[in-house]
Amino acid sequence: MNRPLEQSDLILTYQHVLNLSIRVEVYDKDMNFVETMDCGLVSGTFNMDANSDVRRTASIVVSPNVRSQISFLIEEDSLTWINRNIVLQVGIQDHRTQEYTYYKLGTFVIMTYSSTYDATTNQLTLNCSDWMSKLDGTKNGELSALITSFPAYKEFYSTESTGGTDCYYFTKDEVNYSGGIIQITSEPHTKYTDGDYTVIQMPSTNVGNDKFRWNDLTTIPIIDLTTGMAVRPGAMLADYNYAFRFTNSTLELTSHIPIEKVVDGVPILYYVIRDAMITALTRLGMIYDYNIDNIGEFLGMEQYNEDWAQYRIENPLWDNIPYDLEFNVGDNVLSIITTLRDLYPNYETYFDEDGVFCCNMVPSQIADDPYLVDEYFQEILISENYDIDTSSIRNICEVWGASLEVDFTAESCTLSGQDYTIDIPEYGDTEFAGDRIAVQIENVNPANARIIVHTQYTEAEGEETVTKEKTFDPLEIYDEMTDEPLAAGVLEVGTMYVFKIKTKLVDGTTPIKYIYYQSEFQPQAVDVLTDGTVSDEDWTCADGTVVKVWSKEYFADKYGCKLKNIHFTVDPGSALTIQKQGELLSVKQGGEFDNILSDQRAMARAIWENWKNARIVDTISINTKLCLFADVNKKVTFRRHDKEESEQYIITSVSHDFQGGTSTLALSHFYPLYIDAQ
Repeated sequence: MNRPLEQSDLILTYQHVLNLSIRVEVYDKDMNFVETMDCGLVSGTFNMDANSDVRRTASIVVSPNVRSQISFLIEEDSLTWINRNIVLQVGIQDHRTQEYTYYKLGTFVIMTYSSTYDATTNQLTLNCSDWMSKLDGTKNGELSALITSFPAYKEFYSTESTGGTDCYYFTKDEVNYSGGIIQITSEPHTKYTDGDYTVIQMPSTNVGNDKFRWNDLTTIPIIDLTTGMAVRPGAMLADYNYAFRFTNSTLELTSHIPIEKVVDGVPILYYVIRDAMITALTRLGMIYDYNIDNIGEFLGMEQYNEDWAQYRIENPLWDNIPYDLEFNVGDNVLSIITTLRDLYPNYETYFDEDGVFCCNMVPSQIADDPYLVDEYFQEILISENYDIDTSSIRNICEVWGASLEVDFTAESCTLSGQDYTIDIPEYGDTEFAGDRIAVQIENVNPANARIIVHTQYTEAEGEETVTKEKTFDPLEIYDEMTDEPLAAGVLEVGTMYVFKIKTKLVDGTTPIKYIYYQSEFQPQAVDVLTDGTVSDEDWTCADGTVVKVWSKEYFADKYGCKLKNIHFTVDPGSALTIQKQGELLSVKQGGEFDNILSDQRAMARAIWENWKNARIVDTISINTKLCLFADVNKKVTFRRHDKEESEQYIITSVSHDFQGGTSTLALSHFYPLYIDAQ
């Protein structure tokens, strides 16, 4: 229910007898209204499941009040023609006012239908699914045999990708910037066209309140889309490329993020996950109503990090696609969307009751307000069933990430002071954010270590090929999880590690590059729930070393994992530790775990997964009076009959039986998304 829940909604369900009515609104393929079928409700069910891609399904038997609204034939003008969309609404009558309050169950496509008519019967049976059926290949959404790709980088401001609009690129040598006016003097241009783009390399840092002029056209103001106001001083730095969008009367600075890479006059931009999902949804799925949240690194999410807003400012690529994605025949639009969604955990995708595609995080914090509370449930409760699942309990979690691909491999590495100098042939003259470099470390890293890239490369100059040499400025090595300099002693002698260059924006504008430690060629981490003690039993490692069972050295040897990637969650009060239950292992790999690209992220995920597994999973199924506004992935409070206090739960599924006037809700114990690592 998109409108706020009111007390009057709750009061309706308190009535001893519920009189129901149903409306079936029919729309064409473009969601133009066709007709409303006023029906008597014979019987029906509605199901909503948070764990299903097709979240909403309904099966109803109705008796239309107008006979002409039922056709035995599949005809183009039939209300049940194959391209129809229907909106189902069920109303509850207020006995005092005799008026009905209607609750929208969803916007559906008709999967199957049948009609029955005789002297006494006039019924229509509809089986419906929500619009995810338009994306999963059931009604539509299959991909052609051509490969559909979503690269980490894209030529975003090309004519093809902007839907036919034009893009113009100007280097600093083609720009005259004086008095806050960007003056372009080039081939004749007749007007500013709404929707066209330009990318401009600034010859100097802007002074603020800037304007733009092309040849003899009118001077137009530059508006910062972030603030909706004039561009402030220092928002655009000298020698950096910035993207702008034309309107009929303004030039809009689309982002403070400078464009680092331009190839043959075409700006190459990082592809944002949200933008890729919108592209798949609209251009391939032809769904144009959506509400899609940002998807990205957990430090950039409000649910995880108090300083998320500052992190986004300093890490402009926090929400970009981490690596190229490709899809082929046999895939569908939904598989693209779920792949993008699962790049980071705890997101959901679904169609709401209005047929709007949604992508957002499920409730993840204890502080999140409940949607419904125990006092309400006790008023409408009919029965409850309580189940405990012990089969999934584990106390060790091993996580394997993706097999990392690199762009460059260093031929040598030497340490002097705090600086590693690495040689990479043919690296080129620019360090780009996103470059992955493999380096074999020959000395343990000191605190505040840095990497200096040295390269020799060839370059065409006229008809000749010349060899050039360049040594780049030092890049500080950062820890990807803490976003702080890498601690001393993390890098071991003789080990090949993968590093990734990233750009941070200091003060929101000044780009500074860092190089982030990721892992060896495949991230691995192990978390163990322990009471902190070790066994008296000895364990002989592969190298002959003898250690105690349940020590970190024991787990490192047993699972072939680096000692630094073994984490102990110490909880002497837990009944599920290895000391009390033995070693219960859960291995996580493949699928969404292939999105893990560093040891630090593997460790964070192992801690979280083990924390989820090392608990008793209880589920409550409650049968209530008809509760039409119940929704899945909503947090509620409920008190079991054998408990004195209510606890927090998440609704995972909802079913309505209209003939019986009841609802069944499945509730799972609520646990916050992340805990603090120990």
